[in-house]
Amino acid sequence: MKNNVYIRSTFRDIKQSFGRFIAVVLIIFMGVLLFVGIKSVGPDLEKLGNQYFQKQQLSNVQIRGTAGLTTKDKELIEQIDGAHAELGYNFAYSDEENDRNLQVYSFDKEQKQNQLTLEKGSMPTADDEAVIDSQMQDDYEIGQTITIADDQLENQEVKITGYVESPLYINKTERGAAEVGDIDGFIYLSASNFTADAYSMMNLTFSNLPYDFFSDAYAAQLNAKLEDIDSIFDKRKEYRKQELTDDALSEIADEQEELDENHRELADGQEELDEAKDELQEKKDQFSEQKEQVIAAYGAAAADEQLAESQEQLAEAEVGIKGQQGTLDENQQKLAEGQEDIDKARQEAEDMEEPN
Repeated sequence: MKNNVYIRSTFRDIKQSFGRFIAVVLIIFMGVLLFVGIKSVGPDLEKLGNQYFQKQQLSNVQIRGTAGLTTKDKELIEQIDGAHAELGYNFAYSDEENDRNLQVYSFDKEQKQNQLTLEKGSMPTADDEAVIDSQMQDDYEIGQTITIADDQLENQEVKITGYVESPLYINKTERGAAEVGDIDGFIYLSASNFTADAYSMMNLTFSNLPYDFFSDAYAAQLNAKLEDIDSIFDKRKEYRKQELTDDALSEIADEQEELDENHRELADGQEELDEAKDELQEKKDQFSEQKEQVIAAYGAAAADEQLAESQEQLAEAEVGIKGQQGTLDENQQKLAEGQEDIDKARQEAEDMEEPN
């Protein structure tokens, strides 16, 4: 009986304030929809991200070294179960002509990881061609030739052939920062255009990691792989340092040998010049004796007239010897400065810190 009264009272209240009742129902309904939407957006985004990363073969790890990376580093890393490594080049560049800061990457047709998506134009087919960030279409045109003045490149003038997107740059609003300042975009050049002795980065993918990049299992297994990587490079640091030190000392030894040869040639030149000075002094003494004899016999005026040519030749020879001595002294100073540079380079090589 009481329940019936309560129900009738409830429906009477709803009937008397039906508009308020509908508003409350709609608010609850919208709240439920919002909650369900928020709960479903995360998994949907993760699923979309996983699909994109798999399609573009995004690398799991990117390794960089303060002293560069070599094929030996690649061989060591690929000893880890499931590891596949790709070496590449990268540096930041400030394009002052167009007032833009660019991340310059190498592009290789054989590379599997971090696949580019061509938005417009064509991919590079020559060393003097490049593709650029699709978000920089207002700054660079297809067919435009730009200059990247860096010693790491053989061809510093490259023609833009297309616009691309890279899985390394998911954020559309910013491109990160580098030593040249905030990065405005990226550009990919043919790997064969780079001339550096060592690679600047290594992209690494593991075939035995979980598919879901956002899962706890993926994070745990990746951290285990990172520990293996750290273990390898902790041992590799000392060997890499020794490699760099040996290479530097070898180059310094060649420079020292060349400098020593220049010292020997300079010493021989100084010896020959000293002999020429002695000969000149002997001729000057003979000239003085001859002049005194002519003065005694014919007078000073006659002596000046008869010996004018000989005196001029002696003066020219003396000027020549002074010039040669000045050149030798200048070369000696250059050799001394060169020795200082070599000594400094040798000390820097011996004091080289272990790379990271």
